[in-house]
Amino acid sequence: MDGIRWPATSVGVDDVHAALAERATRLRVGRLDPDPKPLRPGYTGYVVATGIRDHGPRPAAA
Repeated sequence: MDGIRWPATSVGVDDVHAALAERATRLRVGRLDPDPKPLRPGYTGYVVATGIRDHGPRPAAA
């Protein structure tokens, strides 16, 4: 925003899986690498996660 570039931070598939594993079902995490050229300096790819949000236990039907 406003011309400010955020620094790249190393976040891997295992990091994302660990953060979401208790919050989602059918969780799949993968990495997309746009080889050979990075998106911009320091950004070598994307980590993409899909799944279904787990809202916790549901009350029993009446």
